[in-house]
Amino acid sequence: MGNSAGRSDFEWVYTDQPHTQRRKEMLAQCPVARLCYVVSWKVIFTYTVTRPVDSPTLRAPSASQKDPEYTGCIEWLMQGSALLLLGFQGLETPGWVCGSVVFSSEDSVHTWPQVEKAGRCSLAHRAACRDADTLDYSLTSPVCIMGTVILSGRVAKYPAIKALMRPDPHIKWTVTGMVLAQLLACWLARGLAWRWLFFWAYAFGGCVNHSLTLAIHDISHNTAFGTGRAACNRWFAIFANLPIGLPYAASFKKYHVDHHRYLGGDGLDVDVPTRFEGWLFCTPARKLLWLVLQPFFYSLRPLCVHPKAVTRMELCNALVQLAADATIYALWGLKPMVYLLASSLLGLGLHPISGHFVAEHYMFLKGHETYSYYGPLNWITFNVGYHMEHHDFPSIPGCNLPLVRKIAPEYYDHLPQHHSWVKVLWDFVFDDSLGPFARVKRVCKLAENRL
Repeated sequence: MGNSAGRSDFEWVYTDQPHTQRRKEMLAQCPVARLCYVVSWKVIFTYTVTRPVDSPTLRAPSASQKDPEYTGCIEWLMQGSALLLLGFQGLETPGWVCGSVVFSSEDSVHTWPQVEKAGRCSLAHRAACRDADTLDYSLTSPVCIMGTVILSGRVAKYPAIKALMRPDPHIKWTVTGMVLAQLLACWLARGLAWRWLFFWAYAFGGCVNHSLTLAIHDISHNTAFGTGRAACNRWFAIFANLPIGLPYAASFKKYHVDHHRYLGGDGLDVDVPTRFEGWLFCTPARKLLWLVLQPFFYSLRPLCVHPKAVTRMELCNALVQLAADATIYALWGLKPMVYLLASSLLGLGLHPISGHFVAEHYMFLKGHETYSYYGPLNWITFNVGYHMEHHDFPSIPGCNLPLVRKIAPEYYDHLPQHHSWVKVLWDFVFDDSLGPFARVKRVCKLAENRL
């Protein structure tokens, strides 16, 4: 069963994803802030070293060395330098208090200091924070000065871009309206003939449910209530999940973080098809079947590629969804439940909106692994087509992604882009060079602790 699509393996690369470098360029370093950064840390180093340090790690002074007045001065000094650094960036002051720490002379302003076990940040934590455009990944270490170091040397080349990193004020009401619309459709579906039920499930319900999955994608980046209210975002995503019929939101959040952090990462990014999919679905007929079965592969692939322990939020998601499904069945019977499930399966399968699954990261041109689409279907998909911009700045909600391209057109206008998701699906099926193998894969060094 050979691969007639012309590809027998993925496109393997050994470089970092391009979104990291582009984000660093657009959030360019300011010389004044850099000088402030160096001076501040030199001052901290001078006034906090109280004994020789024999390892290149951060240490807290021992109990015998801690003097209340001395420690208070140190904390004020560190907080002052933190405020000074953040002031150059126009950022809000984080709600944390810095502790007294001691740097060894081997630490450099060009490195990210390690922290002793008592207040340790994992490598994954530091990598995520170093590459994040905002503090989207919450800081759990008690040595909270790390939060200042992460953004200390950067002042936006385009200040307006940082202003876009705020919650979407409309997504709550849009999602609520879509959920209520599907509940109304369930009530109307009670008396429909089966053929019309499936027609409307594809034509209307498929659009709404697929759009809700993309709303859940947006909410997974804390765009509904902001990063300070993560729990509200998680529960609102579960609410948006109700018309889909199957629990989805909590599991999506758990795996989507890895998709951004390890784009194309072998064994880490579950958005990349398995080798079995690439080997089997290699002819036009099989690729068409693969598109029809996309919901099943998308939901089952994580269990094979990168299984993770079930979380408490996933259990809550399943219980809430089961209760909602049971209520709909008890009130209105079987047909409304069939309508919701058919809407999800048909809308996420061979459907015009499903073109975004292929358009986003399949390698239509060699050397390009992410593509944007700027067409009208963005209006009902929370601008998921602006995918290059989204991966550059995951904390910017979909409603603001068009402004990123408008603010910095020189970074995006010259890049290859799609003009039709329907054409993307057509080309994927009938172009021999395309198939599940047409993805970039990279070997990622997995951090000590997966978040």
